[in-house]
Amino acid sequence: MRSDGHYNTAPTSAMVPVKLLRQGFSYTWLIPTADTDGDTVKCRWASATAVVPTGVIADECAGICGTFPGARLNSSSCMMSYTASAVGFWAVSLMMEDYEFSWQTTPLSATPLQFIVEVYASTSSCVVGPSYTGARPAGACVGVDIGQTVVEQAIFTVGCSGVTLSDVLTTSPPGMTRGTVTQSSTNPLQYTMTMTWTPPSSAWGSNLVCYTPIDSLGQQGNTQCVTYLVAVTAPELIYTSYVNGTMSPVGTIMSTQNVWRVQCTKAVNRPSTAAYIRFYQTSTATQIYALEASTDTTNVIYSNFTLIFFTHYTWILVSHSFDVSFV
Repeated sequence: MRSDGHYNTAPTSAMVPVKLLRQGFSYTWLIPTADTDGDTVKCRWASATAVVPTGVIADECAGICGTFPGARLNSSSCMMSYTASAVGFWAVSLMMEDYEFSWQTTPLSATPLQFIVEVYASTSSCVVGPSYTGARPAGACVGVDIGQTVVEQAIFTVGCSGVTLSDVLTTSPPGMTRGTVTQSSTNPLQYTMTMTWTPPSSAWGSNLVCYTPIDSLGQQGNTQCVTYLVAVTAPELIYTSYVNGTMSPVGTIMSTQNVWRVQCTKAVNRPSTAAYIRFYQTSTATQIYALEASTDTTNVIYSNFTLIFFTHYTWILVSHSFDVSFV
């Protein structure tokens, strides 16, 4: 039971069942996790002699504890690192734990996670594997309503010319459908795939959609995920003020404009993953200024329904227009 009197929801993961690594290279990858309650999720190695809250000794790994020697696990970030020096297969057994408050030392619950690491040999000169490159940024959280149809385009890029994208492993909620993987007609290294989903009421809460691309050489890219928060509507921008010219979103600013305030339809909070406020020159689509909204606590302030940010730039391009994006 949580401190607010509600039942706790255990963390989940969308880790691929088999992680492919090429011999002779070092890798770092994220264990994709999600928690419907918004709790902090940490990862640890499973133990054959774990003490559960009732005081009973429990075997969490069923014989595969410590069977991935040389691997390193960052508990707080759930990042795993490994140098693939020998060809073979290794079983990995972890535990995901959720914490309601950062100062807690006892988790609310724990979920087991097991997967296989396969190290393979290759003589190919292409050493850059495929990657997920959009359109949503990796780690994004998207609020959707129950019954609202979501159509997303996933974009992937292969690392070398002459290499193709052979498959994309996806982990998604029930009912989400995927289209065919299509190569770009203008960029032979780029591929797209459409995902479509209408979330039912049973999908309330956090839903992971994860992509793991595989190229024609068998190289596997890192798993990247987007979280869909069902029955959570994202705030919309209403208008901006503190503009020294006319009212925004379309208006005139002074060359010394440096304080911006954006009103939203609901309370806004600092994002937990990388997010940016970007200024572009409209005529050339060139970025001229950016703020990192998730980490810049000095120049980006979240205050209930209002986003306030400060720029340190002289807008000297007379009679030019600029676009501002929040992503």
